[in-house]
Amino acid sequence: MGKADESMYIVNLTSNQSTTPDSSLLLLSPSIHGDSPLHDSSLNTTVKRKRRHKHLFINEQIDNTPNSKRFNSSVNENENLLDDNIVIEKQQNIKKDNKYLIEMELRETERNYVTMLSNIIRIFKTEMEKDDRRNGPILTKVESTQIFGNIEEIYHLHLSIAEQLDRAINEDKCIGSICLTNSVDLLRVYQPYTKFYDKTIEAIHTLEKTNSRFYAYLKICEHKIELGKQHLVDLMIRSIQRLPSILLLLERLLKYTSITHIDYQLLIDSLDKLR
Repeated sequence: MGKADESMYIVNLTSNQSTTPDSSLLLLSPSIHGDSPLHDSSLNTTVKRKRRHKHLFINEQIDNTPNSKRFNSSVNENENLLDDNIVIEKQQNIKKDNKYLIEMELRETERNYVTMLSNIIRIFKTEMEKDDRRNGPILTKVESTQIFGNIEEIYHLHLSIAEQLDRAINEDKCIGSICLTNSVDLLRVYQPYTKFYDKTIEAIHTLEKTNSRFYAYLKICEHKIELGKQHLVDLMIRSIQRLPSILLLLERLLKYTSITHIDYQLLIDSLDKLR
């Protein structure tokens, strides 16, 4: 038998190795062996970015937990703002309540004052001036004027003011405008009453000594419940006290009226006029 030519196999083997290299192995070999600097750099950057994102996410979650400083700080700020708003609202409500109470006091005292003036006119002045009494009127026209002066004029003015206060409070209108509107008339009727008040009291005491019928009638009236069982002198001084009393109520009302309220400046103007 003849031998096969071995050189043929060698040539074929060499040819196969050089012409058909495994390209996938060539591409994978650097990553497997870690021999590519470019690949390492890219991989490290990606890993670092992921770590940084993860760290930021974790910090954000921690900051939003109830035990975190930032969370607690935010909650405290919101609670403080809420508390401040509640305090302001309470103060405003207290002011409104006090303002309303003072308005009611002004109206109530005005009503009582009008009732008192009406009783003085009806029980004292009118009765003492009557001509149909057996011995004639208890007081002459001159004596009646000396004692009661312009009390009827004062009564009618305050009756009107009381009605205006009723409407203003019921309709939530300004109190200051009422006082300002009536300020001129108030000063006009009280100036003569105040000026002659001392002479009024002197005339009462003189007639008590010189006019027995006058003295007896005063004693009877002192037991009347509608007069509060008071002497005429005690009742007459109420008109001296009324205007200062109104001023005090207006000052208190101003204190509890918001500076932005339309009534605020009206109250100031009223006080300036009446002082």
